Amino acid sequence: MEERPIPRPGPRDILVEMRACGLCGSDLMDWYIAPRAPLVLGHEPTGVVVEVGRDVEGFSEGDRVFAHHHVSCMTCRFCRRGQFTLCPLFRRTHLDPGGFSEFFRVPEPNLMFDTFKLPEGLSFKLGTLIEPLACCIRAVKKAGVGLEDNVAIVGAGPSGLMLAALAKLSGAAYVAVADLVPFRLRAAKAFGADVVIDAREESLAEAVRAGTDG
Repeated sequence: MEERPIPRPGPRDILVEMRACGLCGSDLMDWYIAPRAPLVLGHEPTGVVVEVGRDVEGFSEGDRVFAHHHVSCMTCRFCRRGQFTLCPLFRRTHLDPGGFSEFFRVPEPNLMFDTFKLPEGLSFKLGTLIEPLACCIRAVKKAGVGLEDNVAIVGAGPSGLMLAALAKLSGAAYVAVADLVPFRLRAAKAFGADVVIDAREESLAEAVRAGTDG
């Protein structure tokens, strides 16, 4: 824990008081974090706008928002090909100082391309799932999941559960989810999985072959 000055927003930035922030698996990976340290983690935050730059349009104090930590330019050749994470701007943009801070500044690019007002009725806590849900939607689209497809998902953590629900919404006829943790398997069933597989006791590959005519 450390004390820092509250960031000052520029004319095209906003300042947000954080209310909730998700924990990403990458936040726990030494190999991923060590080269970037020291830094303030947190890239799945929601909060309330407490200050607005003089040239900002579309956002006001009191707005409930989600802000994404990295954004791409949407115009370079990588962005035009849908390879957004390869965009040079993606690596240069970040929330200041990070989503786990009490207050964070949302810079102009992040505000322009990837900051959203939370709908009424959507809690700050649920709003932290916007970024991981977007990753799952992109994965399902890239995999081309559609009508009558068979889908196997390894792991029933938050992303696995969202992938299971999205696969069924995309028309998949058979969704199998494997995990090692009983309560996660029960959650996968509730999220639409047709079959759940306890990988401690049975083979995922064999279970899927048995459920899909080989």
